[in-house]
Amino acid sequence: MTDADSTGYERALRDARARLAAAPDSLPAHAEAGSLLLALGRPYNALPHLARAAAGSAAPPEVLNNYGAALRSVGRGSEARRYFQRALDLAPHYADARYNLAGLLTKAGDHVQALPHYEALAAARPGDGEIQRALARALRAADRHGEALAIYEQLIGLDADASLYADYGIALAEAGRFDDAVLWLRRAVGRAPRSGVYYRYLADTRLEAITDTDVAALERLADADPEAGDDDRIEAGFALAKIFAARGAHDRSFRHLSAANAARRRSIAYDERSTLDAFEQIARTFSRTFIGSRGEGDDSDVPVFIFGMPRSGTTLIEQILASHPSVFAAGERSSFEHATNGVLATSGPLTLDRMLAVTTEDLREIGRRYVAELRERAPHARRITDKMPANLRYAGLIRMALPRARMIYAERDPVDTCVSCFSQHFAGEQPWAYDLAELGRYARANERLAQHWRAVLPPESLLTVRYEDVVDDLESQARRIVAFCGLPWDDACLRFYEAKRPVRTASVAQVRRPIYRTSRDRRATYGALLEPLLAALGDSG
Repeated sequence: MTDADSTGYERALRDARARLAAAPDSLPAHAEAGSLLLALGRPYNALPHLARAAAGSAAPPEVLNNYGAALRSVGRGSEARRYFQRALDLAPHYADARYNLAGLLTKAGDHVQALPHYEALAAARPGDGEIQRALARALRAADRHGEALAIYEQLIGLDADASLYADYGIALAEAGRFDDAVLWLRRAVGRAPRSGVYYRYLADTRLEAITDTDVAALERLADADPEAGDDDRIEAGFALAKIFAARGAHDRSFRHLSAANAARRRSIAYDERSTLDAFEQIARTFSRTFIGSRGEGDDSDVPVFIFGMPRSGTTLIEQILASHPSVFAAGERSSFEHATNGVLATSGPLTLDRMLAVTTEDLREIGRRYVAELRERAPHARRITDKMPANLRYAGLIRMALPRARMIYAERDPVDTCVSCFSQHFAGEQPWAYDLAELGRYARANERLAQHWRAVLPPESLLTVRYEDVVDDLESQARRIVAFCGLPWDDACLRFYEAKRPVRTASVAQVRRPIYRTSRDRRATYGALLEPLLAALGDSG
């Protein structure tokens, strides 16, 4: 916004307030005042005006959209979503409301629901590069990589900025086309040499592609470049840590890792006490008696949930199953949480009190909605995996809503798991991952909750798989996993690294390789540097 725009908005706001002083109940004046305050970057001030104007059934779609935008700006996304949808119901061709709704759905992980909105926007505005890129990202999330790559290939000739090169490179890596991915990521680095994130993408995709010239540029970014922003320094630090670890320079690697994590931790808010309390409350609520007290949910045996700490082997387990001809791997889905919120908490956050009030009908509807969304991805698969690590919190509710679903808990040496997390700059919010002591306490709480589920869930529901056992004896563990899922054995499961499916996690490169043993015994590698982590893990370490 220019200074002239700001001055004009302020003048219009004074006029709207004058009209409100004369007619306090004027809905058009409230709508105008709220919209101007929103445009001026003052969403909290805009909310009461827009709430008045959006009340009732006669509110115009523009007002509903603006109210949704104000709600979104103050972190009330679930409410914003409803107002964007109301605006669209009144005006199906209202592109701004559709774009806003699609963006919220995408942020919440509802990519399947966001996709038709992006498709409609792209059809209406075929020359809009931003919408085409949003559509490509949604298609990737829906495992429609061929269509996404076709869009990128059209856009590359129209808009050759570094972020487009990087998006295309990442999509190619997800599809297993690593040589092509390196080419486009290298072009992104060349176009924006001070953007640390493109170096990190390159290092994550193919470490051998990093040159000594790249390392020197990254060190300038991380330590000395006065024009580098905080995000670029953080990204450069994570990239350097990975590079030096691969070269055996572990002290140098850990120095960069510690600095990058500390900077990342300063940029985020994390309420550790409430996070850890939530684990304990879940265990107290979901006793064996409570889990068996509500009758049967949906009877589908299609879902296979794979969960545990990030970096604990969940992707490896999913890739083994994905190689089976009867299995479709859906990746990390937020679908169960969304189905639960949709049934139990139509407004506001889902609480444990609301879970305690769950009925058999609620459970069946949660299961039905969840399975219906899975089935959109693979209508004919016998089993569909969901690899969202955080679904561990919902294991009791999963058993109640989907009593025939299988759950697999991935377990790994806690020190190795935590160091792997500490080495990863996560794409999503993992606020507990950037301080060694906080990370250790979170991992310990995670394991305690897993122990609780092992104690209260029937053995046919939950299987624990140790990462180290899979590495040491792939065949016996793969057979165990496949049998637990009620499937006949298939030798393709031993050649999981040959599977052609797209992979969209931090393990995108690793799962294309046979079993390797180089990421074990991090305690011996880093020694005393891990003391805060070891103290936090306690006996678990």
